Amino acid sequence: MIPDDDPSGLASAQTVSTPITYLTGVKVTLKVSGTFNGDLYCYLTHGSGHTVLLNRVGRRSSSSLGYGDSGFDVKFDDAATNGDVHAYRLTLNGSNTSPISGALTNVWAPDGRTNSPFAVLNTDPRTAFLSSFNGSDPNGEWVLFIADAEGGDISTLVNWGLELTGYSAPSITMNPANQSAECSSGGATFNVTASGSAPLSYQ
Repeated sequence: MIPDDDPSGLASAQTVSTPITYLTGVKVTLKVSGTFNGDLYCYLTHGSGHTVLLNRVGRRSSSSLGYGDSGFDVKFDDAATNGDVHAYRLTLNGSNTSPISGALTNVWAPDGRTNSPFAVLNTDPRTAFLSSFNGSDPNGEWVLFIADAEGGDISTLVNWGLELTGYSAPSITMNPANQSAECSSGGATFNVTASGSAPLSYQ
């Protein structure tokens, strides 16, 4: 359960152990049940990387409370064709005031706004994207923080997950066997098995 009307929120940590040592892409899945999406503020951190996934979706100068829809079951991807999750009603219905039925689904770009959830607007710049993790080592602790910024309803963090892509360092898993051959007439073929991101070569 996400504490209602409490900026201290809820932190959920996952420890990653993977052969990947250099990230080239991150996607995040998030499932939250609740009755008022516009209350929620959510970000993800790892190392020096930081992305804002949700920042009071739908909050704008004409609506300080944002969208009153019921939950999320989404994937966040910087390259999502749906675009900015902050304006999902406008994208889906052509209007900020037309509600959706049930939880928001599909793939969306993260909100990216670093402004305070008590002052953020749809016109604020977006700077905190998933690309902030590119180039880093994914191994270690990732922390998702989520808070409910307004009172009156309860939301629950059901689950969240990571999809990581990148490069892994080469590692020889089977060395070539020693061989002897006559220099003038013989030949030798050596075989090696290795793991890691392609292309791999051996000399």
